[in-house]
Amino acid sequence: MKYSSIMAFVVPFVVSGTAIANENGSEYMYQTPAGKWQVVPTLHYESAEVKMKAGGSTKTTRFGQSVRGEYGIDESFSTGLILMNSSSESKSGNSKFDATGLHDLTVFFRGRNQVGGGMLRYGLNVDFGLEKHKVKANGDENNSTGGMWATPFIGFEMSRDNCTYGGRISYKTLIGDAKMEDEGPPKVESDISGGSQFGLDLFFEHQIQQWTLGAALEITSVEKKEAKANGVTTEHAFGNTQWTLAFYTPYDVSENIELLPSVRYTTFTAKNYTIDEASSWHFAIGGRFTF
Repeated sequence: MKYSSIMAFVVPFVVSGTAIANENGSEYMYQTPAGKWQVVPTLHYESAEVKMKAGGSTKTTRFGQSVRGEYGIDESFSTGLILMNSSSESKSGNSKFDATGLHDLTVFFRGRNQVGGGMLRYGLNVDFGLEKHKVKANGDENNSTGGMWATPFIGFEMSRDNCTYGGRISYKTLIGDAKMEDEGPPKVESDISGGSQFGLDLFFEHQIQQWTLGAALEITSVEKKEAKANGVTTEHAFGNTQWTLAFYTPYDVSENIELLPSVRYTTFTAKNYTIDEASSWHFAIGGRFTF
């Protein structure tokens, strides 16, 4: 099994925007204000390593660019999309393979309502694979999952003085099967199933003048994926549990511009007897422009 199967789980939620707490609720579950357009271009760098129980490891580096656009429909609802492109290189001993191209296109909906002394947050992400997941004979592949995914979520947050804190649960599931093409030889067309993810996130933020200092703990349980080809079903990617610690520090440059730096560290508890340990660092710097 290739290490890129792990990398595919790491990036997508990082693209989500990381705001001014007393104006618009938390930064962690940020939503564009009513009647406003916002564009968030972001640069990403990721470094990851998987160590095998039998010895040896696979090291991966990834560079990416993403853009997020969102419109505030009214005080309660917003909608938008996210598009990301990246290139990664993985090395294991004398072997090397790359993953390049566009990731799945994400279309999202956000909602919020005051409930008691806090704010209820909810929404839906729908990810569209723009093409089949393709694996070349030399091991290189594209970044598309080849399928369609839905991720509903619900969360709650409260604020006190200059602090905002809360949590969120989410469930990501594949709609139908994803499509994969392996050049081989021989060439094989597969239907991919499974890979559902259950997430529990907790966060705390403190605002100091123009800065918002935020930290989050994210726990994600990932179901294994299976591939079916020519009537035979095999394991395509192992299940795992991910533990992520994230830090983000948005800075209010002006009324319409915010700087969005963040760093995340993720470890994986793999449900696989051949993996000893796996971890990744992700660094991002973006800007949020309001129109």
